[in-house]
Formats: sequence, structure tokens, C-alpha cells
Amino acid sequence: MGIRGKVSFRTLNRAVEIVGENMPEILHAVRERIFSMYALDHTDVNIDTTSVSVYGNNGPLSAYGYSRGRRPDLEQVNFGVAEIRHPINIPIDLAVDRGNAADPMQFLNIIENVVSHMRPGSMFVFDAGGDPKKNLDRIAEHGMRYVTRKKMNMSVDKRISENKLGRNRHRG
Repeated sequence: MGIRGKVSFRTLNRAVEIVGENMPEILHAVRERIFSMYALDHTDVNIDTTSVSVYGNNGPLSAYGYSRGRRPDLEQVNFGVAEIRHPINIPIDLAVDRGNAADPMQFLNIIENVVSHMRPGSMFVFDAGGDPKKNLDRIAEHGMRYVTRKKMNMSVDKRISENKLGRNRHRG
């Protein structure tokens, strides 16, 4: 950025801390600006969450939790993103949470942040982490739709598996 030697790392770290402390307000202002400046074709959104392994000790957001990176020996930091769907692909929300934060709560926070900016009838698209009834009800309360992957129970998985095996046997 051309500031090497002119600004100390301490100053940069403090600036990042200040941005982080004010992130909800900053993101709200960014959303307000995006939706007021552009005539978007739609306001459908994709939401996804993930985690990052932390190779340090005792970070304020790092905690042991479900390791998506298959590194249960390392602390995690979780984050989630909402973006206006294709072909627009503009990120409109970022959530950063402790490593042990549950996906449903992250999804609910993101939904709460963006729902007031979306048009009625807009679509939320996300994986099974966001499909608890509370989240789906919140979307429906605002007159919006959703598509999610629903985790099936073991008996349904068994029936599907048996059905696939049965079809394969008949093919010869």
C-alpha cells in the first residue's frame, strides 16, 4: 500500500482492531450504499460459513470446536459470508465468530443483518447448517423464500441406499 516505514505495525494493528470493533456499523453502511447506488436485478443471497485453523495461542476469537479443516488439535475461528447471488456476486455481510460458535447461530446473525435490505420474495440459498426452524421461520416472516440442503435421518438414507442398490441389480 506504499506505507511501509511510514506507519508502525502497532498503528496498523490498532486500525484493524478499530475496524473490527465497528464492523457491524461499517457493513450496514456499505449495504445501504450498495442498495441505494445500484439498480440490482435481484436481491437473492447465498450464505455460507466455514472455519480457519489458528496456529497461535489464545487469540480472542479462537477456540476449539468442530474443525472443518480436520485439525481438532488447533483452535478455530469461524466466519460466514452473504453475497448477492449470480450474476451480481457482491458480498454484503461478513460474520466472524469464536471457533466454537454453532452454524445455526451464525446463519441467524447473517440473516438478521441482511434481511431488511432485501426485496420481498427474495431467495436465501444455504447449506444444512442454516436450516433450523428458527432461521427458516425468520426468513418466511419477511415474505422471503429459501433453498437449503436438509440432512436426512438414517432410515431415509438407508431406504435411498437400498433403492440405488436395487436399481443397479436390475440393470444387468
